[in-house]
Amino acid sequence: MAAEVFRAYYRYPDWLARLLVQRLIDMLAPRKRFIRVRPQSVEASLRRGADGSYLIHFVNWLAPRSHVLPAHAEELPAVEVEALLRLEREPRRVEAVPPGLEVEYGYSGGVLELRVRGLTVHAAVRVTA
Repeated sequence: MAAEVFRAYYRYPDWLARLLVQRLIDMLAPRKRFIRVRPQSVEASLRRGADGSYLIHFVNWLAPRSHVLPAHAEELPAVEVEALLRLEREPRRVEAVPPGLEVEYGYSGGVLELRVRGLTVHAAVRVTA
């Protein structure tokens, strides 16, 4: 059963399959770092550096995902990303990498709230603890 669900997620870029996979992962790993990432067209991944910092990659999949190379490139409109991330302590610094995007943030109750404006395709944010 599980293999079929993940195979469907891989083959068919459908938001419902993505939501199902997210809910399954939530059940298996309830204390995940990301609490929420919006809009749904944006995927986020998190890497922890040797120095304890986090690097967050945001990818805007506003167009449906496809594993076939497109015959043409289309322009994606910029979106505003909101993410909630669990952290052990308040970060010392939060910055776009490379600089250029507007990043706003706040920290309260063990949760970092990020807002990234102007994401078209990809953005990265470094969080230094």
